[in-house]
Amino acid sequence: MNINSLEVASVDLARLKIKTVIAVLFTTYFLKTDQVMADPEIPSWLDELCSKMRSEKNLARGLKGMQLMAGCTPEHLCKSFRKYLDKSPTEFINELRVNHAARLLSGGNEEIYAIATDLGFKSLSRFYHIFKKHYGVSPGKYRAIARKNEIPM
Repeated sequence: MNINSLEVASVDLARLKIKTVIAVLFTTYFLKTDQVMADPEIPSWLDELCSKMRSEKNLARGLKGMQLMAGCTPEHLCKSFRKYLDKSPTEFINELRVNHAARLLSGGNEEIYAIATDLGFKSLSRFYHIFKKHYGVSPGKYRAIARKNEIPM
């Protein structure tokens, strides 16, 4: 890919392409699935739970699976997430899901519906809504842009 060859007819499209390339690069090469939380104040049980939730199997199990693995009350889990991560457990799970979906969309040919259901989304429209909120484009558009901007290895 040659960033200098982007069409400048649409500044928004050029910005979107650059953001997509950066997101793909970051999620592919820099985001480690066993990444340790940056805050040393985070309790070890929460850090371990967050690491476990990065697996596709646990993502598909969703909030109920997370609550079972946490071994604490849903209220304590929610308070801990808010205190240490500044988000709810559901927001954390959805963020992991759409990041994983973005990697699958940019690197494979699996149907969007299959990706959404494999990651535990019960509704395709909910998946589209969360993905678009996070990345600014629909999953199909994201895939098209990622493929068009694919960097050869």
